[in-house]
Amino acid sequence: MQIHFERLLKNYNSELVIKLRGFNKQHDYLQYWVPGTSKIKSLLNLIDALYEIDKLNFSILILKTDKLLIAELKDISKKIGNIKIEKREKNFNIIFSLDKLKYQIYKENKTNIKNIKFTKKINHSIVQELIGEREKYSILTDYEKDIDKYKFRNNESQNINNEDLFSEFINNKNKLFIKIDKKTNLIINCWHDFMQQNQESIITDKFCDIILNKHIQEVTEHGMIYLEHKIRPIDIKGKIRGIILPKKVGGIFFDLDKCIRKIYTKIKKQYGFQDVINKEYFNLSKDWLNLHYDQKIEKLKQTLYEKIIPSLKLDKNDIIIYKIEFDSRIIIKISEEFEKKNRGEINYMIMVENFFKNYIDKRLELFVREKKDDNRLRQLNSLPKN
Repeated sequence: MQIHFERLLKNYNSELVIKLRGFNKQHDYLQYWVPGTSKIKSLLNLIDALYEIDKLNFSILILKTDKLLIAELKDISKKIGNIKIEKREKNFNIIFSLDKLKYQIYKENKTNIKNIKFTKKINHSIVQELIGEREKYSILTDYEKDIDKYKFRNNESQNINNEDLFSEFINNKNKLFIKIDKKTNLIINCWHDFMQQNQESIITDKFCDIILNKHIQEVTEHGMIYLEHKIRPIDIKGKIRGIILPKKVGGIFFDLDKCIRKIYTKIKKQYGFQDVINKEYFNLSKDWLNLHYDQKIEKLKQTLYEKIIPSLKLDKNDIIIYKIEFDSRIIIKISEEFEKKNRGEINYMIMVENFFKNYIDKRLELFVREKKDDNRLRQLNSLPKN
């Protein structure tokens, strides 16, 4: 197998990206590959994705100008197996022969991209790249539908004297505030200080809803993708089943992305935790995948009625299993009583989701069937059916 790395990146960074995460069956490794914030991290993630599908022998074409990549590959060569570099007219052809045992040890020891030799230089280039990427327009015209009808939900005054609270400027005036559970690194509260409604403030408000109860690293890496999918107009959804690169939607997305990445850096520094390769996001157990759809529904109902409802002392009509999407998304209907209960001190949604994770599959995620205007819980992003 030979992969042209530059073309792969350009495909991901093009305006419409449809060959990712289950949307494309052509290459198995694309299920596991997520580009990083630098070319080096993207390349390492690609090698790791190929290892995940047990592809140990392959080659990757890299531009001759990417000297940092070549230096990094030379540095890790003996740690992961054998790497041979062939010079061509415009590219380097990198031939990989991964050693399973060596690579497993390498994976266990590699906990943070900061351990890479050229980290400081890379981080500087990321900043420069971000500065030059912002689109001049705030948001594409097609995405402006119904924005004026929106009402704020996340700009109420909150207690800002908390060690688990982090904030950063979105623009030169307004801030985003995020409160973290330091044991799980989940976002347990999110709000902003916009007072006037405009495109920027409404998009920020929607972002706060979407990222609630998600891991801060997951939000940093994929939050903009979730946000774009949430506000994508119906007519575009009907045509595009994959991912639209959020930064192409407008400068607002760029500002939020830069803001959340700065917050993430602060959180990592205070809590001292390291980045992890999020394989759980992509992997489902074979036991779960081998079940037919009806069997999955039945297993979910059994866990709900035998484990969740008795343990949390819920009414049997508080939660109803509605459907499953993409094998991992459990779509539920909830009663008004349960919704009110969840707004109290205890986050029952997270507790219910954790029951499903613990008893069935750790990759499962819980979504509420969307209601109009009044749902503060994490909701389904209106993704099209398979």
